[in-house]
Amino acid sequence: MIWRNRHDFEDDVSQLRENMDAAFANTRESLSAYKLEVAKSYASIAYMKDVERRLTGHLVRIENKLDQTGRRKSDG
Repeated sequence: MIWRNRHDFEDDVSQLRENMDAAFANTRESLSAYKLEVAKSYASIAYMKDVERRLTGHLVRIENKLDQTGRRKSDG
């Protein structure tokens, strides 16, 4: 009876180990697919630099207009 219980326990542990290995493999595969999707959709550094350059240009123009408006009011 003890031998049978031990044998059943070892079979259960073996089955559990197989299930865990399959689950880990599936998780690793899903994580790899997610990383690939993020890499495909992530903005490139060159694109981000271009956006930064354009935003900076717009902000400088706005600042210049505000400076001109402020000078006009102080002159008037």
